[in-house]
Amino acid sequence: MDSDSTNRSEENGDAPRHTLIGKCVMKTLTHPLDYARFLAQIGHEPMAPYRHRSIFGEERLFLPNLIVYAKYIYSVDGFKGMYIGLGPKILGICIEHYSSSLMSDYIQIDKSQNVDKDSDLEVWKDCAIKTSKEMICTATSIILSHPFHIVSMRMMAQFVGYEHRYTLVLQSVLLINHEEGVKGLFAGVIPRLFAGLGTVILVNIAKQVFSRYLFDPSPMTLNIAEFAASIHFFVPNKLKT
Repeated sequence: MDSDSTNRSEENGDAPRHTLIGKCVMKTLTHPLDYARFLAQIGHEPMAPYRHRSIFGEERLFLPNLIVYAKYIYSVDGFKGMYIGLGPKILGICIEHYSSSLMSDYIQIDKSQNVDKDSDLEVWKDCAIKTSKEMICTATSIILSHPFHIVSMRMMAQFVGYEHRYTLVLQSVLLINHEEGVKGLFAGVIPRLFAGLGTVILVNIAKQVFSRYLFDPSPMTLNIAEFAASIHFFVPNKLKT
């Protein structure tokens, strides 16, 4: 009995670790494209548009895609230059993950009370409690990781003027704090909070609506609902600067 419980606890501990590793690997693989997209979002488009026919047969001007921009970054700074800003981004992901996990463990919800599944009021009340807990965890993780988000963007934005002011993570944090104060490290945190908390609310409402009113509750259904609602967060989150 003890060995079974020990194995279960080890498996539960490995799951979040695997999730974190998966996030870091995906961010590492997609960073060159994220880098190119970020430069395009701040208005840096060094490559001239080209003429091409649209699907309607009309000749129009098109901007190069992200892969072409990534190749341009490679031609200027080499392979290493394509991963500028990845270090603070990975640190931010780790801080988000562990701070959210610790806060989730700290906030305990009484699970001894049985929820009446036939009562809409009781079900939505339980959903509101769980959503509030997730919102606190999300807000904590965003606030604690935001300085590294700022450092990552500052490092990538240097490509525009070929500057080298922000090189190391700690050096960049100290430099921003020295020149702009703590406000500089938390610039833009409010939009990120709105996007993050809004996503939590949307995801939980979508899961509840899907499972209670549209389909039979099943893991696949809930995953589809979570993915559909998370798309709302993916788009605005990339626009934070």
